[in-house]
Amino acid sequence: MLAQDPGLEREHLDRLAANDDPAAYYLLALRESALQGESWDAAGAASALARLMAAPAAVQQDWRCSRLMFDLFWLTRTGDRFMRGERQALAFTNSDWEQALDLLAVTGGARAFDAYRADFLRGLALFHLGRLRAALDQFDELNRSAASVSTRIVAAYVASTPDGEPRKFTGQVRSVTPDGRRGRAWIDQLGIELPFTPYRFPGETLQQGDLLPEFHVVFNLRGPYLDPVRASGVRGPKQDGRAAR
Repeated sequence: MLAQDPGLEREHLDRLAANDDPAAYYLLALRESALQGESWDAAGAASALARLMAAPAAVQQDWRCSRLMFDLFWLTRTGDRFMRGERQALAFTNSDWEQALDLLAVTGGARAFDAYRADFLRGLALFHLGRLRAALDQFDELNRSAASVSTRIVAAYVASTPDGEPRKFTGQVRSVTPDGRRGRAWIDQLGIELPFTPYRFPGETLQQGDLLPEFHVVFNLRGPYLDPVRASGVRGPKQDGRAAR
């Protein structure tokens, strides 16, 4: 390319494409997606992800390739990097969440390199698919393993509808600690208990049996918890693909 010889460039790219080495797949996918910093090409990213998803298992298990697959999957569906914002509502259908689980099933290197991202995505997917017990077990494990991650208390996402709207829930206080700083509440629509911070909710001091004002379910690396609708400030991720070069 630098020599301005398209024929020679194509010849070497074809040789690279015929190579089953993970490094070859990685370099081709990186070039095709034009992923550099915050810039990337939407059509190229989709093509690069398809190339990696169809690659041999040894390629998908390579940490460079699996991490790139993870990033490309999220970029092509949201237009943003994973866990970059706060309280984002995701326009994901059940099929999208199932594809996220499929991605995690075939990649291995990303889980070894930065396991917390893969585990967090798995928990999100299971929760939105209604596999609540499995999701809570995943978040419990993540809470233990990600104790040293500096962003673990940032609420990155909010439970959302397939249209990308934050879901609203109702529930009842089940318990509050004596100091009033922590509590747990029953969620009517889900049939489970989750933690909440009493002082974030308006009104008088909350006690066992009180009904909570409408709330969202938000997620950080400690797991899901309840936040009042007025405080959540949810927003959607970028959806334009940001196909900058």
